[in-house]
Formats: sequence, C-alpha cells, structure tokens
Amino acid sequence: MQPYGIQSMLKDGYRHLSGLDEAVIKNIEACKELSTITRTSLGPNGMNKMVINHLDKLFVTNDAGTIVNELEIQHPAAKILVLAAKAQQEEIGDGANLTISFAGELLQNAGELIRAGLHPSDIITGYNKAITKTVEILEQLVESGSETMDVRNKDEVVFRMRAAVASKQFGQEEIICSLVADACIQVCPKNPTNFNVDNVRVAKLLGGGLHNSCIVRGMVLKSDAVGSIKRMEKAKVAVFAGGVDTTATETKGTVLIHSAEQQEEIGDGANLTISFAGELLQNAGELIRAGLHPSDIITGYNKAITKTVEILEQLVESGSETMDVRNKDEVVFRMRAAVASKQFGQEEIICSLVADACIQVCPKNPTNFNVDNVRVAKLLGGGLHNSCIVRGMVLKSDAVGSIKRMEKAKVAVFAGGVDTTATETKGTVLIHSAEQLENYAKTEEAKVEELIKAVAESGAKVIVSGGSVGEMALHFCERYKIMVLKISSKFELRRFCRTAGAVAHLKLSRPSPDDLGYVDSIAVEEIGGVTVTIARNEQGGNSISTVVLRGSTDSILDDLERAVDDGVNTYKAMCRDSRIVPGAAATEIELAQRLKEYANAETGLHSHAILKYAESFQFVPQTLADNAGLDAMEIIASLYTGHGSGNTKVGIDLEEGACKDVSETKVWDLFATKLFALKYASDAACTVLRVDQIIMAKQAGGPRRDLAAAAGAGAEED
Repeated sequence: MQPYGIQSMLKDGYRHLSGLDEAVIKNIEACKELSTITRTSLGPNGMNKMVINHLDKLFVTNDAGTIVNELEIQHPAAKILVLAAKAQQEEIGDGANLTISFAGELLQNAGELIRAGLHPSDIITGYNKAITKTVEILEQLVESGSETMDVRNKDEVVFRMRAAVASKQFGQEEIICSLVADACIQVCPKNPTNFNVDNVRVAKLLGGGLHNSCIVRGMVLKSDAVGSIKRMEKAKVAVFAGGVDTTATETKGTVLIHSAEQQEEIGDGANLTISFAGELLQNAGELIRAGLHPSDIITGYNKAITKTVEILEQLVESGSETMDVRNKDEVVFRMRAAVASKQFGQEEIICSLVADACIQVCPKNPTNFNVDNVRVAKLLGGGLHNSCIVRGMVLKSDAVGSIKRMEKAKVAVFAGGVDTTATETKGTVLIHSAEQLENYAKTEEAKVEELIKAVAESGAKVIVSGGSVGEMALHFCERYKIMVLKISSKFELRRFCRTAGAVAHLKLSRPSPDDLGYVDSIAVEEIGGVTVTIARNEQGGNSISTVVLRGSTDSILDDLERAVDDGVNTYKAMCRDSRIVPGAAATEIELAQRLKEYANAETGLHSHAILKYAESFQFVPQTLADNAGLDAMEIIASLYTGHGSGNTKVGIDLEEGACKDVSETKVWDLFATKLFALKYASDAACTVLRVDQIIMAKQAGGPRRDLAAAAGAGAEED
C-alpha cells in the first residue's frame, strides 16, 4: 500500500506523537521527573545525588548543573530544561537548580490547567504576563543602596556571595567565601566588568580539611620539578612550547613522564575511619527507621563532631605539646601504639628500628620530614631480631664487573648509561678496506678509554649507571680500578644521588668535582642467600636510611613492612603535631560519656543523632575485647565505671584482660591520628546520608576495564 500523509515524508520506524495526551502531557511528565530529581537538592540542606555516568565515574553532589550534565538526558522536552539550566550557569554561574525546579513546577501546574480544560495557548499568555509582572516586582524588591559597591571590598563581596556558597556547603560558607573573595579580588582588573572566571583556578589536594585550604597568588602545578633543583627566588622564566630537547627527527621517540608521589595526611588510622563511619551509618539507619529525617541526623552528627574535637583537645596529655623529635625514647613512646596495632608483641623491636631510621634522616626543620627518605629492604631468611638499620641504601643487585668493594670513594652517576655514544638517528659507515675497519675499531676503543680515563682522573672510584654498561667500557673500568653499579629504576637512581650527594650526568663524560658524590663504603654482600649492594654514609649528611627486614616468608615480610610504614608516617605526624591522647579505648569511652551528657542537654530531634553518635564510640572497646577473647560487656561496664569516677585514662590492658590506667601500660595515641580519623569518618557518613537518589547512566561501549583486567590476569596465570 502506498504511504500517504506524514508517512510519505519520514523513514520507516519513525514515531509520531500528537495531541494533548500524546505530546503535551508526556512532555510535561518528562520535565516533571527531571525537576523531581533536582528539587530535593535545592537549598542549604539539599540532598546529594549519587550519579554514575557512562564512563563509570562516580559523582556525589547536590549541584544541579553537574547532575544534568552527567545524566546525558535524551528526552527532547527535558533537554530544553537542561539547556535553560546551562544558559543560567554560563550567564550567572549559579541558580541552575532553581531554573529546572521552577520550570518543572510551572509545567506541573500547567498540566493541571490542561486537564481542567484550558488550552495551552491560554496558559502561555498567562505565563508571559506573569513573568513580566514578576520582573517589575523584583526590581521594586531591590535593597536600597545595593546598586553600587566596591568590588575590592572583601566584606561587601562576602556579604553578596554567602547565600550562593551556603546552598552548596552549608555551615562552611564563611571559610569558603573568605577564600574565594581573596582570590577574586587579587585578579580583579581595573575594569571589573572584564573579570575572567578562568583566572581563578582550583587545586584539589587530598588530606587535611577545609581549614587547611589557602590562597596562592600564582599557580599550583600538581607535578614535581624535573631534576634536583627544587626552588628558585626572584627568577626570570623562559617558556618553550615545543619542549627542551635536541631537535627530534621524524623517527620514533620515547617520552618519559614523571609525576610526584602523593603523600597521605597521617598514614595511620584507616581502619578506625572505615569502622567508625560504618558504625555511624548503622546507628543512622536505626534513627531513620524510627522516623527521623536524614537532615536532622546530619545536623546532630555535625554538632557531635564539633563537640568531639573540643573534648579531644581537653584530653591531650599535659606537656606533650612539645617534644624533641631526635630523642629516641620520646619517639618510641608516641609510635608504640600505631606499630602494635599491626605487629602486637614485636612493637619494641620495630619501633626501635624505625625511630633510629627516622632520626637519622630528620632535616633541620622537622616539619619537612619526607617519608620517602626511609626505605625498606625485605630479605628472606632469619627473623625480625636479625633486622638492622643501614645509614644509606641497600640495592638488591650485584655490582657489574669483578670489583665488589670500595672504601671512602667518590661516586660519578651517569643516567644515560656507560657505553659508546650512539647517534640520535640511524647512520651508515662505508668501509672500503680491512685497514679502514681496523682503524674504525681502534678509534672507537680509544674514545671509550679516553672517557673512562677522564672519569678516573676526576677522582671517582665508583660509577653508577642508569642504563646499559657496554663490554668495552666495563673492560676499561676494570683496568682503572673503578667499581661499576647499574640501577635501572630512575627513582632508585635519584635516591642514590641523594644518598651520595651526587649530580647525575646524562652522558658519559668527565664529571666536575661538585658533581661527584661520596660514600664511606660501598660493598657487595650476601644476606640470606640474596646478593645485595650496600652503600653507607656513616659520618652524617646522609638523607636516605634503609630498614633491612628479615623474615621467613614473603607474607611475614609484607606485614612487617606495613608496620614500618605506619611507624614512619607516625613520625611524620608527630613532627607536625606531637600531642598525645590516652589510647587503649580510653579516649573513645571518655568521648562517649561526655557526648551523652551533651546530647541530654540539647533539645530537638537532632539530640537523638548526637546520642547515637556517642554510642558509636563503643565499637572500639567492644572490638578490642572481642578480638582478644574477653567479655566485651564486662570490659565496657568496667571502663564506664573508671571514667565515671573521674579517671579519664582508664583503658584496656589486653595482656591481662583488665582495665588499667594507660600511664602504666604506656599506650598513647597521637592526637592528629584520632582527630582526622573521626573527622573523615563523620564527613563520609554525612555524605552518604545526604544521598536520596542513585542514578546510573548506560555504560559506554567497548570492553569494561575490570573485566578486561580479570581476563588478562587469567591469561597470565595460565
């Protein structure tokens, strides 16, 4: 049958919707659904949405612009609302949620009018007259005197900015507004109407809290400097867009990209953070089932964590605010609890090793302590009592050549390898006779000997290569009694340069006296059947220290390494804040007791949340008692009795299975560890409680990364 009408104009498979029921009402319903998603995120107490986009990236936000962008909305009518929100975001930068939610409300009311019998054209006429009148009324509501302002006056800027920021981060708007106002005023041009939002950048760094945020008048690049020079003052800068290298040919090349390691905030307390957050959410679930709204619970939890920080500061041991970070006894005293949580019963040995290693590499300004300067070498065999500290580096490799030991030696480091210099492009040498071939070989040999002789004459007794070591170069090194090491990892090579105080040269050449490093001794030794090269600097000035761990299996060595890492990170934390609070669950019980008193004094529904927050602290003594095979209820009752009598230091003695004063058991926790663990756990719990919808977009095509990785792992195992 020949198609007719609209069928003759469109391809097969088209869909045609018309009329009030099929087109207008369906469009209204789609827009209403979109506005329903965003409207619960409106205002200071707006709920968060958990959005997983087509690339499996997770967003937890109450920002309507981000929500609609990541949802990839397909419905044409709903897309009009999205475009309106984008226009608002681009024009003003705020109010996208109000745009979508108000449009949805208008359409919902329009739907009711249509069902009552009004024609859409009548509704449109009424809406147009209403918006005209609305604009007139808005202009009459403008605050007198607000027409003019000094855009460089911080107080006036914060005054106008507060509401917009509070809608995203209620309760923290004062800190954020102050930061944003300072940043904007710094880059405001002479003509403020030319202000460019791109001139205010944001650098997001994990760790710490909002109170640690600051303004930098300049740029923050999340990368390390290339090379050993890390600081310059009042310097002129040259910029080369094409790179700083020899002009490359059209042949293939390799680009090495280096990114700085990201340091953790404290390095300990991860278990407490996760467990406490889980306990808070479990108690929040009970409150929700009892009828409380999540916003009331969040309000209570926020008040509870503020009170918790106040109580924590009161529990700080008197006199612990200051310490000598180079006093081994004081360091071990603060480190013991963190290490014992990983290796209970062996904390004395490990703490002694870690304290020695950290003190050796502690800089003049302890706040600049770098955990990367304490290395760990795991060697199978023996036991923990065979472990030791090396003031220097331990390389799990043999020396290249027959020379295995040097004393009080100068060191030359060549990052590009020790071999004949190759051209950067392919070349061809035409040789017409045997004599030319012999002369060519002799010339190459003479050139290599000249280079090695120049290194030897500079005073270097050890050569460290970051690349290959040629046979001919090794031959001449042996002749001139030079020890040769090969370190393939560029990161290990940089650490060796720090150990010896050397500067790495790119190519084999005569090093200057300032570029040479020095080691007291460098020797190849065999420990537990493993050949290692040990570079020592006993006289000081060394910036690398290595903890040599011994154990019977790889899993034991891995566990010991984790305990050492916790100890080193604890040392870093105490260099910044040495305050301590009672350990062994004493602090948690005291917090629970005081927060219950605080909750009873509060009025309103949020007081129930504060009470549950206090009860959450009981999981610590309960877990410690359960894991030790003790009666948890009896232990908790005994702790409350001790704290009720006024002794805030009563904790659990796991060895005797009783409650004792922590001053006797010497179990103390760092204040910073407790503080950040509780704050992060509370933030995580409140973030989860703010989520009232989970929206997952259809995944993008192609193989999933996790499935591909699993398939690859299976293939390797086969």
